[in-house]
Amino acid sequence: MSKNLSITQLAAAAALSLLAGCVSVKPGTVVAPVAPTTTKEDAARKLELVKAERARAEGRFAAGEQLCYTKFFTNN
Repeated sequence: MSKNLSITQLAAAAALSLLAGCVSVKPGTVVAPVAPTTTKEDAARKLELVKAERARAEGRFAAGEQLCYTKFFTNN
């Protein structure tokens, strides 16, 4: 009986150690809901914001790409 108990304890300890890693996982970023678009002006403003954000993201990508080319041998 004591042998079964130690196997059970070992299994429980293994399960707890595996679950302990779950505690350190950080939740993803929560995005606030976007207000509904009700006018053409509101839609145009939102589209301009998206264009500006996309341009910033593409700029960061291009800068990172150039940095990557300096670190690694690449070809077309």
